Amino acid sequence: SQKEFIFLVALLTAMVAMSIDTMLPAIGAIANEFGVRDPNDRQYIIGFFFGGLTVGTLIYGPISDTTGRKPAIFAGLLFYLAGTVLCMLATSFEMLLAGRALQGFGAASPCIVSMDMVRDGQSGDAMARIMSFVMMVFMLVPILAPSVGQLALYVGSWRMIFAGFLVIAIVAAIFLEL
Repeated sequence: SQKEFIFLVALLTAMVAMSIDTMLPAIGAIANEFGVRDPNDRQYIIGFFFGGLTVGTLIYGPISDTTGRKPAIFAGLLFYLAGTVLCMLATSFEMLLAGRALQGFGAASPCIVSMDMVRDGQSGDAMARIMSFVMMVFMLVPILAPSVGQLALYVGSWRMIFAGFLVIAIVAAIFLEL
């Protein structure tokens, strides 16, 4: 149905904002755990995600045109899941940064290709209506995500944030398959 499609596209596009903004409260805890001395090095947690996202953005559009939308999104979700697991199990700051880059690379696919799905199936007013709902969700996520990250820190460690990312990616993959 159209409501399910809007939910799926909103979830897929929101993954990028969630992956960035949920981490903000945890940056200090992560840096402390790994003994990152220079405060400026903490920003790499976000920067490496953006680096992976940038590379993925250039790659997934053409891939989705040749392989189809769903295979491209599933490939991105697999990279995202692999990066998330790498971050959860990180034993060093460098390992965490590698996971964040992989996570960003994977997150590019659901974000970019889901927009292609909307353009493929809708036009005119219907496309504008769907995009309005999707953008509303996309605008709410950066407002709420830091609170979710802070809540995870109250309940457990920063690794719980990555567990949440795992759940969201798995739900998105299941929902995409249905």
